Formats: sequence, C-alpha cells, structure tokens
Amino acid sequence: MFNGLRVMTVAAMVGAFSAAAPATVLYDAGLNTQPGAQAWTSFFLGGTQSVAGGALTVDTSSSESIQGGYSRTDQAVDSVTGVTLGFDLKMLTETHTGSTNRAGFSVILLDGSAMGIEIGFWTDEVWSQDDSPLFVRAETAGYDTTADFVHYELTLAGSAYTLTADGSPLLAGAIRDYSAFAGFPDVYETPNFIFFGDDTTSAGASWQVQQVALNTIPEPASLLPLGMLAIALKRRRMSGRARAAG
Repeated sequence: MFNGLRVMTVAAMVGAFSAAAPATVLYDAGLNTQPGAQAWTSFFLGGTQSVAGGALTVDTSSSESIQGGYSRTDQAVDSVTGVTLGFDLKMLTETHTGSTNRAGFSVILLDGSAMGIEIGFWTDEVWSQDDSPLFVRAETAGYDTTADFVHYELTLAGSAYTLTADGSPLLAGAIRDYSAFAGFPDVYETPNFIFFGDDTTSAGASWQVQQVALNTIPEPASLLPLGMLAIALKRRRMSGRARAAG
C-alpha cells in the first residue's frame, strides 16, 4: 500500500507535459491593435482593416484584385522537431470567380528550408495548394468556416502537414516546395515565413482573426525523463505488491 500514491501512465504524463508546453502568441486582437503593431509586416493594396471586440476584421471583398495580409519571419519554424501554428478564424464572405484554385483568405507556413504548406479558405471548403502542378488545389475538405470562430492548428512535422479544426482532423498531406514560383512578390523562398490574409488578385474575402500563436512540439528526447519516471513508479508499485504478498 502506498498511502494513495497515484501512478501516472506514460500517456498521461506526456499529455500533461505537452499541455504545459508554452505557445508563443504572435498576434492577439484582445490588445486592440492591428498586427502591424505586434511585429507583423502589413501588405495591403486596398481593402479595410479594423480591430474591435477582441477581433481583427479585414475586408478585401470589394474587388478580387485587392490583396492584403500580414507576414513575419522572426520565428523558428522547425519542421524537423515539429511546429504548430494555431489561429482563431471566422470567415465572413469569400469570392473566387477568377479561379477555383484561388482563395480570398490563405495561411502560409514555411519552415527554415522554405518548405511548408499554403492553405486556402472558402466559406464552405478548406484546401491546400499543390506544388506540382504549382498552385493547383490538392487536399480538400468540405467545412463551414462561417458559423463561428474556429480554432485551427496547422502542424509541420517531418515531411508532412496536418490541419485540425477545433481538434478534429481536417487535412493532411506532404509539405510542399513552392520555390518554382517566379512572380512578385516571391515569398516562397523565404525561410520561416508565416502569412495570413488575401495573397491573390483572383479572389476576395472578409474575415476575422482573434489570435495567432506558434508552438514547438517537444522533442522525443525531452520526454525520456517522463518515461523513466513512469518505469520507476511501476517498479516501486510491483515491489510493494511483492512485499505485501510475502
């Protein structure tokens, strides 16, 4: 008997450790400032942007030729270890009369080798951009992006990406190499590139974002002490049972 000692399983400890891993908040609309005031570079060719009620609202829907969004390159996006970009998004409107391979709102996450993924958001679909052929829709999921704010998590780990919506799997596939792009501005050869907004002249949208955060996935080696602790506690429990039986 161990006086009520509770032995945690490895899974429980890993879960507790992962939950405690701090995320770096890259944008918080609750501060009542636009991303440009929180270390993001703003890129706007028309459209409107405002912050109120804990949400950033951007509208590029008046013309599909309008572009506008925010980027940064000051964070280490390590796909080898694994990294997750979390963001709270609500789509309001989206039009893409010029092409079914374009979206009025996109998120781009590129690692230190400029490999990664671009995700396009419509009001009823979420999909990834392929690299061969270049910028043609690839993995696609039907999803209502307008009902409320959704917490999305875009993860790069090894050679793959995953996208979840409020914890449920939405998309998964291989990370892409978009370096063949030769247009302007050419951001697809930029290491550690993070972007959210309207990056095309063939679609428009209005949308809201509450928060954007980056979280590095703990390395497997960092979980070793937790595994050793679980083994030690298990041995202690087994030893106690043996003494009680004797």
